[in-house]
Amino acid sequence: MSTKISRPIGLLFAVLAIAAPGCAVAQSEAPAGAALSPQLVVNVDAENPPFMSSRGGYAVGLYPAILRVALAHCHDNVHVEAKPWKRAFAEIDKGLAGIGGLYKNAERLARYDFSDPIHVENIAVYYRRAKPVDFRMVADLYGKRVGVLRGWSYGGTFDAASQSGWIATEEVSSDRSNFLKLMDGRLDAVLAIAESGTANLGAPGVSGIEQADVYLASYPVHLAFNKTAGQGEVLACFNKTLAEMKRDGMFDRIVREQLGRFGASVFAVHDIALQLSQPWFVPASALNQLRRDALAALETARAAGFVRLPRATPVEPPTPFPEDTLTYLANVFNHKARDFYARHGVRRTCG
Repeated sequence: MSTKISRPIGLLFAVLAIAAPGCAVAQSEAPAGAALSPQLVVNVDAENPPFMSSRGGYAVGLYPAILRVALAHCHDNVHVEAKPWKRAFAEIDKGLAGIGGLYKNAERLARYDFSDPIHVENIAVYYRRAKPVDFRMVADLYGKRVGVLRGWSYGGTFDAASQSGWIATEEVSSDRSNFLKLMDGRLDAVLAIAESGTANLGAPGVSGIEQADVYLASYPVHLAFNKTAGQGEVLACFNKTLAEMKRDGMFDRIVREQLGRFGASVFAVHDIALQLSQPWFVPASALNQLRRDALAALETARAAGFVRLPRATPVEPPTPFPEDTLTYLANVFNHKARDFYARHGVRRTCG
């Protein structure tokens, strides 16, 4: 006797399968009829690709991918959501949610409990090729207009210089907006995570921008909860699972999948391998030029290998047009259009 699954339940299984593709960490099933725990909400920035962003209202990127897999071992009702960064802070300050992808600083350490580092972000400085910025330290940005992301901290030294007015910072919600302002000459420099900057440099409409050879800073990012939320057990479990993921290779697989994309082009990186005789220093500007050269070579090879599909053979006899009389509204004054209609059975065209 065959067993049929009702359509609503079948659709539910399909949605669950799509929502967690390739997830190799097993989740325990709750007993039938058992109620789920209260929601554990973790917010990420909605506009910081490729690390975290929103796509169709769904949180995507490196950090959401890691958080979903690791927290599935620690809680049975986890929701990772993409929200504006300031709103995410408002919710963690009220104890309503955690935040993924957060830097530590003295003020935050007093209010939040932090996980072990998830990843390290390198903050890069970008400038127009026509008006270069010789950046080596924060003081090199004094007196300049610098684009930053709303609600972000860029380290104690930079933040203090900004608050004191030594650096004129302008806040926006996305790196894309900052890069467009930089191109227009409305900014002297932009701060962005290196991977996000690389993606924006390869985006359509962005040109004439370079990355400084020296990073502003490098910061580990963490999962954090308000100290009043009492999520110590969740953080301990998350740290343990994260360490296991790094040992068994799952963490590296997620990083390669999420960050191994070739900017905003149609190409994707299938494998990344480095064979160096020693740890050479390669300036970021040189790496960016290599990436642009690689993209140009790929585009040339793609164009050279393009084969246009042959024109389809017309149907004979021609398919009859649904009407046999047409007025000027059908563009019958155009002799090619008139011939087309006649070929498909139209007997009369009224000008």
